[in-house]
Amino acid sequence: MADNRANDNDSKAEGVDDSEEENEILEESPCGRWLKRKEEVEQRDIPGIDATYLAMDTEEGVEVVWNEVRFSERKYFKAKEDKINEVFDRLIQLEHPNIVKLHKYWLHKDIEKPRVIFITEYMSS
Repeated sequence: MADNRANDNDSKAEGVDDSEEENEILEESPCGRWLKRKEEVEQRDIPGIDATYLAMDTEEGVEVVWNEVRFSERKYFKAKEDKINEVFDRLIQLEHPNIVKLHKYWLHKDIEKPRVIFITEYMSS
């Protein structure tokens, strides 16, 4: 019986470790407001979005979604940079009760494979 309790305690400890691991901060937004966590958000396959993570809005104290669009090469990114800014600037202004709110976006372009990162409201299922 002692062995079973030991296994139960091990399982509980692993669960705590998993939870702590999911809450681990991987990255911070340039302004410091949003913190990307390790926990990925399961969304239906949305074309163009390469990764989605749960994040924390440190000003409002709510969970948000950290979305990433990755470019394979810098030259492809450079060719689209103006259009990307134009589209995201328009999307940020959009407010509608049935459309997920886009809070902020930024371009991470000083790397070999540039990214567009944008923060949206989190809609739990």
